Amino acid sequence: METREFKQEEAINAKEGKAFVTIGGRNYDLFYATKIESKMSKNKEDVKAIGKRSVGKKATSWSGSGTLTIHAVTSLFKEMFVNYANGGVDQYFSMQLTNEDPTTSWGPETKVLTGCNFDEIDFANLDSDDGLLEQELPFTYDGVELLEKFKS
Repeated sequence: METREFKQEEAINAKEGKAFVTIGGRNYDLFYATKIESKMSKNKEDVKAIGKRSVGKKATSWSGSGTLTIHAVTSLFKEMFVNYANGGVDQYFSMQLTNEDPTTSWGPETKVLTGCNFDEIDFANLDSDDGLLEQELPFTYDGVELLEKFKS
């Protein structure tokens, strides 16, 4: 196996990437996103055994959650909440994210989160202070794919 030396210029710029959501079969570019984070967590059960003082852990399931932070320039996500509030129709979607910094040789990494569902939304905002209208949308998801991997 070939080993590579890590060089500072090979660090991947977090701004270099793209993302979109697919809702109802239609793709929406997230060009107005300022930050996207997602985490996967393992749920573990205790494993105890006679003669062993430590308590082991066995992974039994996992869960995914994240936050999409955007400039509030779209009503798309509010509309999803209105549809649920007024008609009981909850909307699930997928989100595809690609990290790709053209100044590195690592290449792109593309992930897909499926079964995404928003938890809450700021439905209305006004503020007398200077600032930009932003929206932070926490979400959960229940499926993942790794379409492209960084080069080793």
